[in-house]
Amino acid sequence: MTITNSSFSGNDNAVEAHENVRGAITDTVFAGNVVGPAARTAGDYMAPDVNLERCTISQNFVGVVAGIGFAGQINRGVVRIAHNLITGNSTGVLEYSDGKIMTMTSAAW
Repeated sequence: MTITNSSFSGNDNAVEAHENVRGAITDTVFAGNVVGPAARTAGDYMAPDVNLERCTISQNFVGVVAGIGFAGQINRGVVRIAHNLITGNSTGVLEYSDGKIMTMTSAAW
């Protein structure tokens, strides 16, 4: 999935990557949604992987989500963020125990 120079506003879930999706989202605005960009799946060993760069994520209930919140050690979503403006959300980033949100300074980047 590739999204660039776009805008998502007034949605329940702006963009959700599910089973085995690999995505890149650049230069895009997420504003006024319940959930901005998310990477999450209920399926075992099918974690989506999304990269966000130079995006504005503002005025959402939850800005960025990784994982679904199931107990256990199986990865259920990865989001990599770089050079984004994340501001004015009720929750900026939500990393469930089965998800991973990484920045450029994360050791695993």
